[in-house]
Amino acid sequence: MTGTGPLEGEAATSSDIVAGDQMVEIVWQCTPFRADRFQEIWQPWAEASLEYGAKWYAFFRAQDDQWIFKQIMVFTEKIDFERYWYSEELAGARASAAGLFDVPVLPAFFYPLSQGRRARTPAR
Repeated sequence: MTGTGPLEGEAATSSDIVAGDQMVEIVWQCTPFRADRFQEIWQPWAEASLEYGAKWYAFFRAQDDQWIFKQIMVFTEKIDFERYWYSEELAGARASAAGLFDVPVLPAFFYPLSQGRRARTPAR
């Protein structure tokens, strides 16, 4: 899997998400005491969304409930997400992680209404 995530490489700018884009949110509820293993298996597959046309992705772990993960991706076309989600590779990854998370896992789709970003202050 190639590409860099927004925390590792260049950050997405506010102009990267435009009207017509599809934001997809997936909430993963892990089985107790298996969250670390899920993170190990799934983090590279969250990044793999870039190979299927995602403009941006993020993979979060809840601070208060360490068994909850949130995967967010932005695609120009919904079909690109479907190519990612229904690919043989991702189906295999979900099978590898079976038993580590609760089912069903239901992607939720959103469209942008507004966004903003605080300007960075130069280091002193």
